[in-house]
Amino acid sequence: MLLQNAAFIPMFRDAMQSRGSIADLSIEKLQQSKIEDNFSVDRIFKDLGREPISAAAETYKFLQNNGSPQELIDTARLLVFLKGNDAHDYKFSSAVLEDFQHVSPEWRNFYLAANMPKMQHTQSRDNDLVQRTRDAFA
Repeated sequence: MLLQNAAFIPMFRDAMQSRGSIADLSIEKLQQSKIEDNFSVDRIFKDLGREPISAAAETYKFLQNNGSPQELIDTARLLVFLKGNDAHDYKFSSAVLEDFQHVSPEWRNFYLAANMPKMQHTQSRDNDLVQRTRDAFA
């Protein structure tokens, strides 16, 4: 599986060239972000809907300031169940959140922060199943 992934990365990179301009982002730039320190998990997931890269930087800073990774992971899981609409939403978040503890400690905060832009956020609407369930219990 690892070799398959390694072989796929150059193909993906080449395919991305046909999509036009690609942002030059580095997870290490999250360290240099000039954001304020007073934010919470709720704010991170709210900001994720408006400014995903800023939310990633907030996540990194939150974790570096001894914020709870478990609180972030729990909130991300809840939101994928409430807001997710396709298999990719569920598979991606499951892979990221389950692998967090397996990443080398010095890279964990980068890893979780760098994956935040593809997580669900509080600004999107609940999926149809959640809405139908709420309607049934109303």
